[in-house]
Amino acid sequence: MSYTQDVRQLVRKLKRQGYLLEETKRGSHWEVRTKAGERVATFPSTPSDRRWRDNTLADIRRWERRKGMPLTPRVLHLAYQ
Repeated sequence: MSYTQDVRQLVRKLKRQGYLLEETKRGSHWEVRTKAGERVATFPSTPSDRRWRDNTLADIRRWERRKGMPLTPRVLHLAYQ
């Protein structure tokens, strides 16, 4: 699977989990936001390295931990399915 297909898949999965996703004005990145508009993470539209997904999911887990949310399996299972 190409990085572009992986990005599309992650965008779909995060939307299903209730996060809002917006492309940045220049279209080079995606921003993951809560329904309240708080930015959770940012990741590239066309990633150039293989760690982009791990880094994005780590950002989301850190945000959830800071907010006192339990680390739900929903984010953890997004990794490679």
